[in-house]
Amino acid sequence: MANTFAPFGLTPFGHRDGSPPTMGMSKFTIDSSYATAVFTGDLVAFSSALPGKVVQFSSAVTEPPLGVFQGCEYFNTAVNRQVWSPYFPGS
Repeated sequence: MANTFAPFGLTPFGHRDGSPPTMGMSKFTIDSSYATAVFTGDLVAFSSALPGKVVQFSSAVTEPPLGVFQGCEYFNTAVNRQVWSPYFPGS
C-alpha cells in the first residue's frame, strides 16, 4: 500500500522553556460572510479588503502571516446556539 501525502498544516509542539503550547494565543475576528473554510494548522493573516478581520493566508493575501489558526466560536444556525469548532466552515 502506498503512502498518502496528506499534510496536517502547522502543529504546535510546546516551548523550549516548558510552558504549555496554548500560552500566547490571541482572539481575532473572521467576517461572517467569509466563504473560505479555515482549518486548524492553517496560516492566517489580516485581510486588506476587510480591515481588522482575519482570512486564510494564501499567495493572494498581501499582508504577512499573523499566526496559526487553532479553532473558533461561531453561531450555528442549525442548532441555534454558539459552538466551538476546530475549523471555520465558511459561509
